[in-house]
Amino acid sequence: DTHFVVYGHERGSGGKTIELGSACVNLQGMLSSGKDVADGQLEVLDGSGKKVGTLTATLKAVEALRDVDDALERHGDAKAAKLKEAVEAVTPLATDPLMAAALGAADAAAPVATRRRRPMPSSNPLMEAVTAQGGAPSRRGRYGFTRESADSRDTSSRRPAAAEAEEEIVVEVDRFELARVEDLPSEADELLVGVDMPNLPSELFTKQVPVDERTCKHTFAFSQTVDMRVGSKPRLELFDALESPQQDDSALLFTVSWVDLQAPKGTPPQPLGSCELNLEEILDKRRADVLSEGLPVYADGDKNKRKQLGTLHVTVRAIAALRALDASLQKHGSAAAAKRAEAKLAPAADELRSGRSGRGAVVASLAPAKNVRVQVAIAKLELADVGAVPTEVDDVSVEYAFVGGAMVKSARVPLSDGGRHFYDIKAELDVSAGKPLRGAMMDAIEAAAAVEADTHFVVYGHERGSGGKTIELGSACVNLQGMLSSGKDVADGQLEVLDGSGKKVGTLTATLKAVEALRDVDDALERHGDAKAAKLKEAVEAVTPLATDPLMAAALGAADAAAPVATRRRRPMPSSNPLMEAVTAQGGAPSRRGRYGFTRESADSRDTSSRRPAAAEAEEEIVVEVDRFELARVEDLPSEADELLVGVDMPNLPSELFTKQVPVDERTCKHTFAFSQTVDMRVGSKPRLELFDALESPQQDDSALLFTVSWVDLQAPKGTPPQPLGSCELNLEEILDKRRADVLSEGLPVYADGDKNKRKQLGTLHVTVRAIAALRALDASLQKHGSAAAAKRAEAKLAPAADELRSGRSGRGAVVASLAPAKNVRVQVAIAKLELADVGAVPTEVDDVSVEYAFVGGAMVKSARVPLSDGGRHFYDIKAELDVSAGKPLRGAMMDAIEAAAAVEADTHFVVY
Repeated sequence: DTHFVVYGHERGSGGKTIELGSACVNLQGMLSSGKDVADGQLEVLDGSGKKVGTLTATLKAVEALRDVDDALERHGDAKAAKLKEAVEAVTPLATDPLMAAALGAADAAAPVATRRRRPMPSSNPLMEAVTAQGGAPSRRGRYGFTRESADSRDTSSRRPAAAEAEEEIVVEVDRFELARVEDLPSEADELLVGVDMPNLPSELFTKQVPVDERTCKHTFAFSQTVDMRVGSKPRLELFDALESPQQDDSALLFTVSWVDLQAPKGTPPQPLGSCELNLEEILDKRRADVLSEGLPVYADGDKNKRKQLGTLHVTVRAIAALRALDASLQKHGSAAAAKRAEAKLAPAADELRSGRSGRGAVVASLAPAKNVRVQVAIAKLELADVGAVPTEVDDVSVEYAFVGGAMVKSARVPLSDGGRHFYDIKAELDVSAGKPLRGAMMDAIEAAAAVEADTHFVVYGHERGSGGKTIELGSACVNLQGMLSSGKDVADGQLEVLDGSGKKVGTLTATLKAVEALRDVDDALERHGDAKAAKLKEAVEAVTPLATDPLMAAALGAADAAAPVATRRRRPMPSSNPLMEAVTAQGGAPSRRGRYGFTRESADSRDTSSRRPAAAEAEEEIVVEVDRFELARVEDLPSEADELLVGVDMPNLPSELFTKQVPVDERTCKHTFAFSQTVDMRVGSKPRLELFDALESPQQDDSALLFTVSWVDLQAPKGTPPQPLGSCELNLEEILDKRRADVLSEGLPVYADGDKNKRKQLGTLHVTVRAIAALRALDASLQKHGSAAAAKRAEAKLAPAADELRSGRSGRGAVVASLAPAKNVRVQVAIAKLELADVGAVPTEVDDVSVEYAFVGGAMVKSARVPLSDGGRHFYDIKAELDVSAGKPLRGAMMDAIEAAAAVEADTHFVVY
């Protein structure tokens, strides 16, 4: 069944949404009848089956259904069809003997019974109704609408539901927008959100974020995946919650609380307000996942919901898992019976996931693939001059054209005399491993011409009536390569809409969250070498884990062996080059020893033989990054302070780490360090052994990660150490037990050195600590072995085997795991200040000025526009990185520039507009 659902909406914040009725179209019925619904008059029925209206709609699906059905006929069943089509999507079997041989051998080893299409009974009154109207009645749901029972559906020819979506519930807390800062107690320094799920024994908590009195927006970026596989405890608990007659038993409660940092240690967070979602309502009423929805938060204890404190934006991906549970309840009749039946299935399900039941089991035993999405939202279009719009335009719409032909389309809205048009369009594009759009993103990232990575928000004007014209009014461009390089999403961005001549015709408020997805795709390209190899291997890995499938591993191994790698000889540098003579005279690269005795290895001198393998898990490393320090007041610095640096003291390292030194910035008070350190946490490594003791220690301070900001006097005698200014810390045990997530770009308050009561905040240090996977691995080992000493003894026995596996001496699996990640090579660009010599000479029509940096290969770094200043001085704060790592398009452009016979071909330009 598919449904056209009609809703009624109450306006205003927190307004109700009421289901008025729905019309059903059954895909099996369409396939059997061979008839599309073309401008069909569909009856809209309410929950009681009463007709409440007629919907004119079109659903052209027969051709697609036949194509899918033919694939099922051709390959035997859905499992085999998905495997072969995933591979064929990136490598035609006819032209790839390795894959053909592997799949051929697989077919020979695991014969698949041919599938015959199930004939539809000609006298079936249900299908006659479907043919006549395009839909069929189903059983009544809890809220009055219908949901067909699991037993009544004929599933012999249906595609199985995505196993990964059924096996988990994902809860995300994005941000909390406070209505009025006056509603917060004066003692509130930080906020956090607790998530109470009906099938978990304890509440989950987001990270704490500082109160933002200026914007009142607080971003948590929290995500938790709950295991809903057969036999898991959360699944068993949720059976009882769904069966309970009390609707509150299936409520998902979000509680916003505040924290007083000056309160005595151990003081719990104080509740501010709460909101909730009901899992039964998601299953029966919404019938869809909750995606980036704003829930009204009411004051704690305000049962009548009179005072809304703000809005909490959350996502809950649960519908597939809830439907699977509901089907089991329907099948077995009760929660107790369902749990008994699944208890018998649990061992077999575990065996299936581990791949111990032959090739068919291996294909079916996929662990849930990482869910990678691009989020798109279209909010508002403001046309600069409605009078310039062609007179035949009655309505306007916006379409977002992504790479790979994916489209997100708004509805048409009437052309407004005021020029402002509002939309509420939110969509997600699935770019997970094995998806077609992921391949298109790979091609865009690797494209030599940056224009091939352009995506467009296109504004259309529409003439009403049959055969009415559609006219493109303008478009706004967002380049994916640019997003990847800058690391910045477009969040409610004001995009300029330009017509074909480049003239601005309006502004579009839109969102494109793609950086995380781009980085994931870029990592895949780094891991596999290029787009072709990445698409092939991800398509296979999406349906067959390489480690447990010798046929696929053999095929890919042969492919790797057969792929020649060309070597390139470096073009000799002219001997008369004064730069090279200067380097030679000074003895080459600068010393690795820092000014104060600590060492930083140069890139050339690092031993990379033990670097983290590409295929290794995140649990094999802890990454600490120091982004920037924002000083609250420059007056808090001693007058002798010329430069700042940050020391990082980790509990499992013998000595402190140090960032580079940066000059004191008295104007902006912002100091960027761009420091990153990866700590080896593999089995047998010394930092791993040290951290066992820190986690086991009863003293929480033993697992503290301390950041110390220090200042440097460049006029002081040589050897004078940096002077501590202030410090802040994170606790690794707190990350493991309370935060339960990595610390990503978090601003930590820095207090004056020696200020134990934290009365004077000197500034904010922005850091990232990616440690949760490694900490969980250590915690699991401690739990398993009972003590740090026992865990270290047990792992000491495993260390030689782990080293052998990494070195590639244990066959194909080890070789795959031992690939070192490509070196991360970046070009850093910053634009700070423009001083015009004679503002009077600037053309009179100029209002604003901007700066663009044009790099080789078409890469661009653009500043914002700033108003033309009478004094001629214009300030910017633009910082960007261009990725020129191995395999990146810009690296090839740099190679061409370095080897160019004409020096002008290596020119790059900062252009003032």
